[in-house]
Amino acid sequence: MNNDYYLSFTSEDSIDSIKKIINEAKNSIDMEIFYFLEDNIGREILKILIDKANQGLKIRLMFDHVGSYEFSNSPILKILEMNNIKVKFFNSIFPFSKNQKSIWFLRNHRRTIIVDDKYLFTGSVCIGESTINWRELSIVIKDRIIINKVKKIFNRTWFKVYGHTFNIGSTNKRDLSDIYDFNYITQSPLQLKRYIYKYYLRSIKEARESIYLVVPYFVPNKRFIKHLLKASKRHVNVNIVLPLKTDINIVDLARNTYIHNLLKYKINIYFHSEMIHSKFAIFDNKEAFVGTMNLDNLSLTYNYECGLKILNQNCISDLIRYIKGELIPQSQKMDLNTWSRRSFSIKVKEKIVWIFRKFL
Repeated sequence: MNNDYYLSFTSEDSIDSIKKIINEAKNSIDMEIFYFLEDNIGREILKILIDKANQGLKIRLMFDHVGSYEFSNSPILKILEMNNIKVKFFNSIFPFSKNQKSIWFLRNHRRTIIVDDKYLFTGSVCIGESTINWRELSIVIKDRIIINKVKKIFNRTWFKVYGHTFNIGSTNKRDLSDIYDFNYITQSPLQLKRYIYKYYLRSIKEARESIYLVVPYFVPNKRFIKHLLKASKRHVNVNIVLPLKTDINIVDLARNTYIHNLLKYKINIYFHSEMIHSKFAIFDNKEAFVGTMNLDNLSLTYNYECGLKILNQNCISDLIRYIKGELIPQSQKMDLNTWSRRSFSIKVKEKIVWIFRKFL
């Protein structure tokens, strides 16, 4: 474990990281989680939080109402309230609820945990037994400058959860150019605040040697694809690692409609047999991004997302070793001839799904 950061590459390891840092908490715990189930794993984390609350810690929990819908109806919420643990749910799916935004589609997809203004956790993890065997990528850092900024963003989000504004806590344009080892960046559905999307586009445009993208759900817009194709034309080595099959079949079909064109432009596509839920990128082996954003229209346009832009070379080296030493060797590299031999029925389904790709 590095003194400045710790990377987790599986769901189980990520959840262990969460339990470790909240067990060490002395003053406060702030959690912003998209997906939370009240199963054995969820209850274990809640028990730790209740124990910490009884020790006098200030604890705030924020969940998305869609991602954590089952938990939003749990009787344990009253127990949390009795123990002075404050809980809020973002953008209710029920009409006329106090925490409902005017657009149901907007989801808080972020995963942010701040402990004692000392530890910051973020990444792709889903908290629940159903995802425990997934490959995830999360990171814990110790950087007071960044954590203080993240705490301010969390506070703004917390106090605007029940407001009608879409402009909840976010970073700003300057954060894209900051040269810290780790810098927290957010994504919001407002046109001028899609900072992670802009970061990806800029990094792809500026890449001169290599691009590595690892993501579960790949249904990007035309502009994103255009940037990838242009990078390949500049002889940039573009590599995309995807799970062969995700938990959402319709998204897999939509993703497949992009593969032929990417292969035609000499972009390397790798399919992994396991469910990869990690979301990260490496550009020219000099910059990396680890976060929550999928490369699909929901994340690029409608979701609130977050992550860390990474310039720390030790951390980047760890990510390079992971992708080159583990993910790619364990994956099947696709070629144009093999891809063209997909069954006729699959191709028909893909063409039908293509019509709805902007909603995926």
